[in-house]
Amino acid sequence: KGKTVEVGRAHFETEKRRYTILDAPGHKNYVPNMISGAAQADVGILVVSSKKGEFEAGVDGGQTIEHARLAKMIGIKHLIVLVNKMDEPSVNWSKERYDEITEKITGHLKKCGFNPKKDFQFVPGSGYTSANIKETVSKELCPWNTGVSLIETLDLLPQFERNESGALRVPIIDSFKDRGIVHVMGKVESGNITIGQQVYIMPGRTKVEVLSLSNETCNFKTGRTGENLRIGLKGIDDEQIRQGSILSEIVRQVPVVTEIEAIIVLIDLPKDKQLFTADYEAMFHAHTGVED
Repeated sequence: KGKTVEVGRAHFETEKRRYTILDAPGHKNYVPNMISGAAQADVGILVVSSKKGEFEAGVDGGQTIEHARLAKMIGIKHLIVLVNKMDEPSVNWSKERYDEITEKITGHLKKCGFNPKKDFQFVPGSGYTSANIKETVSKELCPWNTGVSLIETLDLLPQFERNESGALRVPIIDSFKDRGIVHVMGKVESGNITIGQQVYIMPGRTKVEVLSLSNETCNFKTGRTGENLRIGLKGIDDEQIRQGSILSEIVRQVPVVTEIEAIIVLIDLPKDKQLFTADYEAMFHAHTGVED
């Protein structure tokens, strides 16, 4: 009750940029869903509660730091830490409480591999009252704040490098049928995709035609690198598509392999599986794909 299970999706625009929000679940039982959602993101917004007791519970044995660590491993380049519930009576926009939280989170993020000079920043705010979310919080309410709002912070981030000249790659996170047309959801990681284009769904090499491109609020003729899109397809049934399949250019198709070489870093082991030996069963994540 009250928990996000699947990855929620929404879109909004500012005068400077177009954004896709991927609301990943925070509960420990749904970490695999969180990984699949975060794999499509450029920026992570780590929401921490400033309320006394809630912050400590989230950091000490909670999911806050695990999510930051996973975000780094997945390849998220930048984090914005939203220190939420600053309006809560026990906090009341206290600079001392804010500084205490930022100091603790900074230490943890450094251990995760984030550089405090360029990889993350903090924003105080209140989701309940929307203070410092869209518009910068007033000096009357928070006289010590020298930064800008959450949305303005996003707008000020530098552009990320995109491989627009690369081969088309769209890892699929979801598929469904709507009015007889099969649609897939995914982020264009490289290349561009256009209506009428013939592409493969890999690894099965199923040839399909692109019928439509949209973000559920706008329709496009071309989808550029970095866009999270809903893509209508012709030539396949939704039951033939698995999460983790890839829309690929036909000429420069994605290679298919049965083995990989990997460097494995052990951070923690489940209490019921404290030995890491041959035949150890684990869950494997690659972009949006998940294999038991």
